[in-house]
Amino acid sequence: MNNEFLNNEFAQSLARRSMPVTLDLYTWISVLGMLQLALRHPGVQGSGVAALVEEFGKALEVKLAELIPECAETLAQGWNPIFDEPFTN
Repeated sequence: MNNEFLNNEFAQSLARRSMPVTLDLYTWISVLGMLQLALRHPGVQGSGVAALVEEFGKALEVKLAELIPECAETLAQGWNPIFDEPFTN
């Protein structure tokens, strides 16, 4: 994206709009897990977008924990690599 596009009045109006997303509960849980994993990638850590993604992920975790309190602890563990399990086929 170039600066000309970002400075465009239409682009700025789009940036101020909220965009609701409708997904089922299991997909939201998957999105949270993918955000948690992505934030551990060395190319993402310390980047300008990492803090925003983490803030969104933490808010999503809170909302999911409200919907399924019995999973709150498991959702929180996704932020901690100690709880990772090796991939198996």
